Amino acid sequence: MRKLFLLFLFLSISSYAWADEIVTLKNGDKAILLDSGRWSVMTPRGKNPTKPNEQTKPTSIEPLKDDAIQYKKVKLVDLKQDVHAFKGQQISTEAFAIVYDFMLILKEDKMDPSSLEVNINKLSREERKKLREGCIEGCNATIYGRIGDVIQGDEGIIADKVEW
Repeated sequence: MRKLFLLFLFLSISSYAWADEIVTLKNGDKAILLDSGRWSVMTPRGKNPTKPNEQTKPTSIEPLKDDAIQYKKVKLVDLKQDVHAFKGQQISTEAFAIVYDFMLILKEDKMDPSSLEVNINKLSREERKKLREGCIEGCNATIYGRIGDVIQGDEGIIADKVEW
């Protein structure tokens, strides 16, 4: 019975790892963001998609701002347990963070024997400098980023921003 429960729990959690996200654009259209990093504008029912021979006005797409990205809040213990299940997802987590060279090491507290690595290379030089000065001995922080390969194939967080 326990094995069946654990299998059900794993399958229900892992289904979120491959979930696509639907967002509303400024003009009201909806787009689907795929886990692969690709996206597509969804055509509403009753509205015909543009035919190839029709003259269409070119449009430009503005890149998403940091505050437009929706991060899924995940507990650090869940990330450390099953980080591979969150691969490619935008997440946020709160943790005790220690700066170590070009990485952040995340722990539940100073005495936690296990950790999760955060690659901070995408942060600006100024942000990394502030982080190094303010968090070298450790600090409570919120990390926003994407789960991916951070060092030699190990999965962790590739940080978009860090607040402490």
